[in-house]
Parts: sequence; C-alpha cells; structure tokens
Amino acid sequence: MNRTALSYTLKRTFSLRLNKGMGYCLCLLSFAVFLTSCHTTRKVTQPDDQPTVATTSQSLVSRISATQQTVSGLRSKVSLKLSAGSKSASVGGQLKMKRDEIIQLTLTALGLFEVGRLEMTPAYLLIQDRMNKQYLQVAWTDVSDLQRAGVDFNVFQALFWNQLFVPGKAQPDSQDFTVRQTAEGTCLYPTDDALDDHRVVAQFLIDAATSLIQQTTVIPAQQARLSFKCNYGKWQKLHDKDYPAQMVLGITDGAKQYTADITLTSPQADERMGNLATRVSDSYRRVKLEDILTQLTGK
Repeated sequence: MNRTALSYTLKRTFSLRLNKGMGYCLCLLSFAVFLTSCHTTRKVTQPDDQPTVATTSQSLVSRISATQQTVSGLRSKVSLKLSAGSKSASVGGQLKMKRDEIIQLTLTALGLFEVGRLEMTPAYLLIQDRMNKQYLQVAWTDVSDLQRAGVDFNVFQALFWNQLFVPGKAQPDSQDFTVRQTAEGTCLYPTDDALDDHRVVAQFLIDAATSLIQQTTVIPAQQARLSFKCNYGKWQKLHDKDYPAQMVLGITDGAKQYTADITLTSPQADERMGNLATRVSDSYRRVKLEDILTQLTGK
C-alpha cells in the first residue's frame, strides 16, 4: 500500500471516532463555554450544620503548601478517555507543561499520528484539529463570558498542577479559606470575604493524612446549575513530592454529564523545555468560536 492510500485508509477508518474524540476534548478544555449557557445566581455550598474541625485553616494550608510541586516543567505520555452521555472515545497522547507559560496536550492515533492539539497559555486558548486542518485560537479576554466568570489559564493551571488557588491572587493564604468537616472528609471552603460574584471560586477536599488535594470543585460566577470537579488519584513521586498520575475532570450541566479521564504514564520533571508554543501552518483553516460551540453542543 502506498503512502497516499495508507493515509486515506487511516483517515477513513479513524475520522469519525477521532472527530468525536476531538469534540469531547473541546468539551474538556472549553468547558467554560457551557458556563455561559445560564445566568442564575451562584450558590457555594457550605454545610453550616457541620462544625469547623479542630485543624485551623492556617495549619492546613501550610501543610498543603508543603506538598505542592515546585518543578517548573513536566512531560508525560497520557491516555485520555472522554465521554458525553452514551458516547465515548479513547486516545493516547502527550502532556507538556511549563509553569506560568503553557499547558499542551497532543492527541495521537495508534501512538503514531498526531490528530489534535490542545494548548493553553496566559494569553490564549488554541485547539488544533490536524485531521481536518482547522484550528481555533482565541484570547481569554476576547470571550466576554469567560472574562466575567474569571475562567482563564490560571484556573486550568491550578487544576493540572493539583494546587490550591484563589482567583485573582498570585498565592492563596489561610485567610482565604475556612476548614470544615463534611461527610466526604476535610474540606477547604472560601471565606465570605474571599467570595466575589464576578469570579470563580474553588472548594478543595483534602486527605487529612497526607495533606494532598483529592478533589477540586470549581464554581463559576453566577452559576448554580453547573458544577466542575477534578478528582485526583494514582499518586507517583515527581522528584521528592507526590503528583497525581490520574485526573478525572467532570462537568455536570443539569442532567448532562461530561467526563475526561486523563492517566499519565511515568510523569517526569523537565526543567529544560524550550518554547512549546505552536506555530500554526498557513495551510490550516481558522474557525470561529461559534463553530466550536456547534461541535460541543451538537446544535
């Protein structure tokens, strides 16, 4: 089989599956688009009938901070399972991250052919569909609903690095949180002073024994119907600290469920990564945000 025939056969065999997979990846990294679908009042659930645990927010935040990764770069092979209702797709790929610079997820077919790339920087979100030679690149500040909600690169960076965060602050401190004991375990909730109707807030479920973040719940501004959770597991050593080799990202929109299960294979610290930013070829067609919305919602 010549190269042209092989390329055609692969594209025909995998195009439907991979196009669906790309749609679910867009769901993962463009989840903030769903946050614009309704505009009810935000509700942060705090169990007032549960007593504050003996652990103070100051001591707990201090212990959590001691577990946080300090490496500036990370790379790992990944397997990604995406699902939306009864539909699902699985692809492999690679994750590369440079702290405060970029999060880049490439998707491959058969471990050989790159079919898509998802890239976030402080300035923009890039979604590249290599199968159909099209891409979306948009500045966070150009999407007014995302800007108002406070969903940006910093939110995703905190999720992928498994870190505490408070929107709008470079470094959270104990005064931003209150500690409570719930049925799930020890939780950090934002204090009333930390709440801002124009920003996202985050709640954290903490393993009391290890002080590791087991789950992060992101609640966007002025949203009650939607919730976004990231559960962490399969901890591995990265340098001398633990890092989750599994991240399960889930969106609940009323009765709709979207899930992305990201499993890392032997994540490695990489302090010498150069510039990872993608330079999109002129042969690619630039699509609009509305086109992505159509793919995401199926409308």
